[in-house]
Amino acid sequence: MLKIQRVLPAPMAGYTDFVFRKLLRRLGVKYTFTEMISAKALVLKNPRTLEMVKKINKEPDVIVQIFGNEPKTMAEATRLLYDMGIKRIDINMGCPQRKVVRTGAGAALMKEPLIVAQIVREVSKAADIILSVKMRLGWRENTAPELAYICEQEGAKFITVHARTKTQMFSGNAKWDEAKKIKKRITIPLIINGDIIDIKTAQTAIRDSNADGIMIARAMIGSPWIISLVEKGLYSSSNKSIDISLKKRLDIALTHLELMREYYNKRNLWVAKRQISHYSHGLRYSAYFRKAIFNAKDWKEVKILLLSLFEKNFKKDITIG
Repeated sequence: MLKIQRVLPAPMAGYTDFVFRKLLRRLGVKYTFTEMISAKALVLKNPRTLEMVKKINKEPDVIVQIFGNEPKTMAEATRLLYDMGIKRIDINMGCPQRKVVRTGAGAALMKEPLIVAQIVREVSKAADIILSVKMRLGWRENTAPELAYICEQEGAKFITVHARTKTQMFSGNAKWDEAKKIKKRITIPLIINGDIIDIKTAQTAIRDSNADGIMIARAMIGSPWIISLVEKGLYSSSNKSIDISLKKRLDIALTHLELMREYYNKRNLWVAKRQISHYSHGLRYSAYFRKAIFNAKDWKEVKILLLSLFEKNFKKDITIG
């Protein structure tokens, strides 16, 4: 059986960039996912897409997520990535966003099992890679068991399922128990995703789904340490919250900011504003901070605002779990 960490960080457009992945590795996370990358844009050498992958060969254990609906293009993109040194590819079959599904990619593939089989087969044959697939339960109902089986037969080495349908988008509750039907159809590892925010929900999701591991998405934004903390907590008999000191939280936020400043230099300050703003979650004066940070004129002002926010909160530690 493929060995992979039991708690994985989800690929998230606009967040899991080169800098965020580097930060996660510093926090002890082994495997990281890129933002989803258009296979067609990569093949056509789109400048923005090439920017996303320009340093990717320097990242250990990175998993590159690609999306598209054309088997040959997906395979060609895989070969290009392999030539860059990439050994792990993930196929996106779960994105519910209109701009993706209207092209026949993302969650739209869950309506096309024959195309799914072709894509997974072609990508698997394209290069000597470890291939995984991330999907949802289905478009309107749970069709994931059969699709997961097809993916395994065509070469996928593990499956991640977001336990919602496409029509649910991100509303309602994730149906972890529905994933048991998937587990019965495949022999490769199953990773469960959706509504996992702490140790308790991680333990419950694994129990209800019978999955081999979990994937954390939105809960890691502004709390990148949660991946390592939940990983440790899964091996504990307790589901109690794990504390992280306010000082440690500030240190991580400052490290993240500095890594972004080095990577993005004077451009894309807005990226730092958006990502750093999330570190204020649960703190006093957070609303004022978020308003002020988006009006900041440079990197120095962002750092001053961040330090000021935490100084005002240092009398009280927070609990993350």
